[in-house]
Amino acid sequence: MPTKRFAAKHWKMVVVLIAICGAMLLLRWAAMIWG
Repeated sequence: MPTKRFAAKHWKMVVVLIAICGAMLLLRWAAMIWG
């Protein structure tokens, strides 16, 4: 299996998923503080 090529293709998707999860956590935290 070409693991290096696989990682090179998919690390951007992983970064995007982590960014989305972090944004949702921040939104929930802000809603708890301000809500």
